[in-house]
Amino acid sequence: MVGISRCDVRAACSGATPSNATVTRTFIPPATTRARTAQRAIPTIALNGHRQDGCRYTGSTLIEIIAVLAIMAVLVGVVAPSVIRRIDRAAWTKETADLNTFADALNQSIIRTKTIPSYTNWASTVASQMSLPVSVISTNSRRYARAFLIDPSLSINGALPYTQTANGTTKPVSARVMIVSSLARALPASVTNSVASATNFTAIWNAAENTVPACPAFSGWGGTGDDLRIKKLNLEPLFYQLILVNHASDTNTVPRFSIDDNSSVTAVPPGGRGLDKYYLDGTVVGLYDSNANLLARHLLKRSTSFLFESDTWRGGPQGDQQSHSASGADFYNHAVTFFNAPENAAAARGSSQYGVMIAMYTFMFDYTYWANQCPHFANHGQSPSSTPEYVLLNNQGGNNANIEKFSLDLIAPPP
Repeated sequence: MVGISRCDVRAACSGATPSNATVTRTFIPPATTRARTAQRAIPTIALNGHRQDGCRYTGSTLIEIIAVLAIMAVLVGVVAPSVIRRIDRAAWTKETADLNTFADALNQSIIRTKTIPSYTNWASTVASQMSLPVSVISTNSRRYARAFLIDPSLSINGALPYTQTANGTTKPVSARVMIVSSLARALPASVTNSVASATNFTAIWNAAENTVPACPAFSGWGGTGDDLRIKKLNLEPLFYQLILVNHASDTNTVPRFSIDDNSSVTAVPPGGRGLDKYYLDGTVVGLYDSNANLLARHLLKRSTSFLFESDTWRGGPQGDQQSHSASGADFYNHAVTFFNAPENAAAARGSSQYGVMIAMYTFMFDYTYWANQCPHFANHGQSPSSTPEYVLLNNQGGNNANIEKFSLDLIAPPP
């Protein structure tokens, strides 16, 4: 009997036969390690090369492995839905933010270029405004195409696209568009860049948050309301009304105006509302005299009107280069000067500064009464003289009415 090396023990445990095995050899551990190996089986190798007594393995059994895998499967089943919901919620939040950003970029582009795109070039318009590839705008992060829908009733001088000119547009009607996106599956085939049908557009526009629109386009669609993101845009607030009135007494005196381009000056038609059109926010309105000399520029930020008489433009907000004062302090100073002036002894009885003040106050009271429609007067036919509002105002501010009577008598009393 002789001692064998550790390598021979490994070979014995694996069932291999040492190349020089000619006799049965038994491993006898040294005395110093005998206590530690007392519980181990001592492998032996027969002359025929077969293992007579193998090593005892301390690894996991098949049942233990199956149990561990089962526990892991249960944990995955519990945790995975929560993780998926978090991922979906993150995608939902990102898509919501993206659509809001696209809507803002579209509005900015419209104001900057004075052009409203159609469904064929909305993505390229937004991409140009944001300096992004068109594909980033036309498809979402899940690689599903977004859809740009236009209200079939929309009218801004007709259908889109619209490019502003000096003629402006009539009051925009149903100027509504939508960007629709789906995160879980592709949108229905009929929900694509287009002028949508009235039924589909109305249902999608009115659909509550996180619900599937009840319309033919989404009939049979397998997605849920949580999968949809819809951004609605009403373009009507981007337009402001501009009224230009020509009250020049000389028909040869024709005031002019321009829109965003001083080189193109257009005459204002005489009488009534010479110009009554709608223009986009930020439009620069140039006001000229009859000789095409620029008198003022106005940045259109709200609906407004201007009146041309005595060879100058009047009205409009503060800040215009007009010949009249629009300052509250200046108005107060003029009023104080007027009231402190000596009374005209030759004026008709009652025609004093205080008489003018009372008449003006009455006029403003009646005007406020009319403007607020309280009570709501009915429209009594088409004739102005048959309308109570007209009578109220005309009694105070019309020709030869109270205000004019008092003020004229102060200047040139009757003989």
